[in-house]
Amino acid sequence: VVFDPPPRGLDRRGNEYRIDGAGTFAVSCASPGVEEMPSAALQVRPGLPASLSLSLFPERAVYRVGSVVEIVAQATDIVGNPVAGDLLEFFTEPELPSFGDGRFRLEQEGLYTLGVRVNGETWEERELEQTLTILVDYGGPGVNCVFPEMGQRIELPAGGAHRISGTVADIAGVQSLLVDGVPVDMDGEGRWQADVPVRWGLNVHDIIASDGENETSTFCAYYAADRFAAPNLPMLDTLQLRLSQDAFDDGGPDAPLRSLGDALRRVINSQGLTDTVDRAASAQNPIVPNECRARVLGICLFRLGVEYQGYENAGPNQLELTLVDGGFRVRVSLREQRVRAQLRGTLGNRARIRAQHLTFDMTFDAGLRNNGQPNIRLRQLNEVSVGDLDADFSGFFGWLISLVFEAFEGLVRDTIVDTLRDFLRDNVDRVLTDLLGNVDIGDLSRGFDIPSLTGGQDIRLVINAALSNLDFSPAALSVGVRTQVDGPIALGDRGPGVPLLPNEENVVVPEDRRAGAAVKLGILNQVMYRLWRAGYFEAEGGGLVASLAGDLPAGTEVFLRFGQPPWVSGVDGESTVRVSVGPLSVGFLHPEFFVEPVRVRVATVIEATLRLIGEREISFEDVSIDEFHLSLAGAEMPDQARQVIEQTVRRVLQGTINRALNDGLPVIPLPDFMIPDSLAEFDLPAGRTLGLREPVLNGTMAAWFLIGNFGE
Repeated sequence: VVFDPPPRGLDRRGNEYRIDGAGTFAVSCASPGVEEMPSAALQVRPGLPASLSLSLFPERAVYRVGSVVEIVAQATDIVGNPVAGDLLEFFTEPELPSFGDGRFRLEQEGLYTLGVRVNGETWEERELEQTLTILVDYGGPGVNCVFPEMGQRIELPAGGAHRISGTVADIAGVQSLLVDGVPVDMDGEGRWQADVPVRWGLNVHDIIASDGENETSTFCAYYAADRFAAPNLPMLDTLQLRLSQDAFDDGGPDAPLRSLGDALRRVINSQGLTDTVDRAASAQNPIVPNECRARVLGICLFRLGVEYQGYENAGPNQLELTLVDGGFRVRVSLREQRVRAQLRGTLGNRARIRAQHLTFDMTFDAGLRNNGQPNIRLRQLNEVSVGDLDADFSGFFGWLISLVFEAFEGLVRDTIVDTLRDFLRDNVDRVLTDLLGNVDIGDLSRGFDIPSLTGGQDIRLVINAALSNLDFSPAALSVGVRTQVDGPIALGDRGPGVPLLPNEENVVVPEDRRAGAAVKLGILNQVMYRLWRAGYFEAEGGGLVASLAGDLPAGTEVFLRFGQPPWVSGVDGESTVRVSVGPLSVGFLHPEFFVEPVRVRVATVIEATLRLIGEREISFEDVSIDEFHLSLAGAEMPDQARQVIEQTVRRVLQGTINRALNDGLPVIPLPDFMIPDSLAEFDLPAGRTLGLREPVLNGTMAAWFLIGNFGE
């Protein structure tokens, strides 16, 4: 039974299925050789609201009078499915004028509570309500980012540069303004513009404003990307495997399995082939009916019949597998085919006939069906040849030899040849369909638990994988695997989805190696997005595990609020990833400096080096801060206090990303082909996998590339 797309939390017990993930799925039954597999639509609806999250957009330490703030809320059921509908009621205390659904204009300075509650039936009759308190001020000296707004996502501009703008104000007047160290002019109302370079991902520009006596240091931060992927839809060809002709078929022997050709060699030398022919030949008995062959005066003097007794395939049989455009060619030579028979009637002699060889040459088309399953079918039968036949009919004579030989020859040329042809046609299709269709990425597709940063409940993620491309050419077999990361949802999202790296759609495995694989870093962005939606990075209530920041003085607390997920990119020529974080709001409480939490704004880029352990396990090491930007949002504090905040926040964010990388992708998801139980009859080791072995890793901005050998 095949679900497309694969649902989250799929549990099968016999013919009953339990599904946790809401959505609409096409359900079909797959069987080797079946051309059409109609599907039935299954809709799984979310349950009653069980939890509620709340965030603000834009998120600021202090809001200016006259600005507009939006409440971004998300209600979810008991297993983390978002619950849609007109369930949510937005409110403010004191009351603020509404500026659209969930949006409010901040017309007066002061403290305001913004909240949301669920109106209607809830899980176990829970009361679901969340609130946040904000400060609205006319604002003293300060810098405001107008375009792009803080945390906004923009398209990558042509030429790699664009113009940012903002405002600056100070009651004493502003004498100078620096953007990334370059002086910038202002008009009479404090508006400014600056031309700046732009890169994919997080862009941060340092702003320093001075009134001649004091300076305000802050930053404007935003993200740039051209394309985004819908988080609920699979990302195509995230994982790729390329097999050259030599990896597709490396010639004999077939142990150990070093190619797909080796798997088919097991088939043509299996007992299953012999048993199939034996059953077909037995069904033809008697080969010659047991009848009277000579009569004198109505009396039968001689009766004769011939009965098939057994078939032997002396072997070893040979196979050649060759890639062609849109498919592959199979040439099979079966050596020493022997048929035994028993005479019935007057004589009881035994007979044997031998074919020196049988040769079959076939071309198959290969590709993918609409449901993502391999579609392998015979294109044409190029050749069938039967070698010289010789017989051992000791004790036979004259017309008897002719009668028996003709019967045996017909058995070989018709029944046995037809049976072997059909066996090869059906089982080449079956074996390659079962192998290629049984793509496996290990435990990642069965679900894995990620420990909470705050010591709470683990977050369970599932990486659903299925074929998205199957391309045959004379040069190589290319396999593409789509991925979709699923998990519970705790936070609402008003953004465009999962960011796609530049040239990610052009990632291909290098052609100069026997076997290779590519892993698009989009899978890390899928994981980070799902962790963020699940609330993994939220530590607004404190409680971060001590291992994230090391030993801190008693009473120290750090509060995190991620406005969006971290973005991940690679580095050309290295196995290094860069993780963009922020701009995020960080609360800090320290007994020596702050009796009440102080809010700061942070944007950072963290680098980590990927190390491959064995063939699949990975470790992100040397996790370090490459860029760090801190804004105190206009607050004044001693240099020592600022240093303590910066050092602590650095360690916390470094530890957070370290944990997210290593727990979020514990093994590299190289696609393997698992040998199903159904192929055990051909002496193929059920449960074992065929895939890339002994890989060597390198990277680019958009992908990791792994070069190695293919086999079990």
